[in-house]
Amino acid sequence: RDSSVTGVQTCALPICVKQGVLVRSVMQHSSADKAALKAGDVILRADDTTVTNPAELSTKLRGLAGKTFNVTVMRDHKETQVQVTLDAAPEISRH
Repeated sequence: RDSSVTGVQTCALPICVKQGVLVRSVMQHSSADKAALKAGDVILRADDTTVTNPAELSTKLRGLAGKTFNVTVMRDHKETQVQVTLDAAPEISRH
């Protein structure tokens, strides 16, 4: 699965983590890359909201476009927080 909003591709979780969203890869120059998210991180919370699957994460991120917020990840068996700034959603022109 691919979440173009963050530049993160996700897949199934490692067995040691019960819920969250595994970061399979990070696109260069994306918001995720700028926040130093890494392949293998498991996203547990975005802006203090627990996420258990890629659909929940995508829904949460849509509401955070243009904002800076904390993301809690499991990295190397430790929880850590990274600060993410999402690019603003493009404006839709209606002519």
